[in-house]
Amino acid sequence: MAMRHNEDGTPTLPEDGEEKGSIGAGARRRLAGFSRTLRDNGFRVGLTETRDALAIMASPAAVRPSLLKPALRALFCATRSDWERFDEIFGAYWKGRGMRRVRTLSGTPTESRTSLRRLADHVVDTSAMTVHELRHAFRNVESGVALGAQLVVTILSFGFKHGIPVDSDLLFDVRFLPNPHFVPKLRPLTGRDPDIRAFLDKSPATHEFLDHTLNLLRFLIPQYVTEGKTYLTVGIGCTGGRHRSVMVAEALKKGLAGLKNVQTRVRHRDIAID
Repeated sequence: MAMRHNEDGTPTLPEDGEEKGSIGAGARRRLAGFSRTLRDNGFRVGLTETRDALAIMASPAAVRPSLLKPALRALFCATRSDWERFDEIFGAYWKGRGMRRVRTLSGTPTESRTSLRRLADHVVDTSAMTVHELRHAFRNVESGVALGAQLVVTILSFGFKHGIPVDSDLLFDVRFLPNPHFVPKLRPLTGRDPDIRAFLDKSPATHEFLDHTLNLLRFLIPQYVTEGKTYLTVGIGCTGGRHRSVMVAEALKKGLAGLKNVQTRVRHRDIAID
């Protein structure tokens, strides 16, 4: 069957009477190309994210093209600051490929959303969710557990020279730590590399900071869980966002493993920026 497309250029998802739960080979190729385009533009996109995007596109929950863009945005964007760049790339890729436009949605967007809401047992705002948060939310709906029963903690590394993340709840400045940028052989590396970790491990300040910060977070996070908070973003900033903040963020994520009712993840906003 020939691949069809929506008015915005994205592949048309199965309609009533068509096979659901899968998409065509052409749509898979388009999505793989879109994932590569995002990766080339600094987004952290791997095989897992691409597979999750395929699952989203094949999901009965995404029968409306108007829902596909925000769902993919939630998957591929680590923070709200990435939204504008994602939207620009999304539009340039899907609309700029010269793909044949076959059909449009009936009714206005407002009418479409209203009709969809009438059919829904639960309404979930997914605009700021990653795919993992989205999966957790829908699993809670399916199991009858109240939304927000788990706290999602994001450890977000960044560079101050690229701007402070506006969605940080807590923010720590690690620019006092020794800077690998001034060691020529370390400059091309990132905080994920063993040589950077070894360099920073030599500083007593690194260990003291991690000990104090982990003790603080191990106290605060259970309080937030009890209070009912569902998302917590902990910003870790250095000058460029490639070395110190990345190493510290990874160490904090490891140190927070095992906290009850808490899902911890790490995002490195500026790691790909020279």
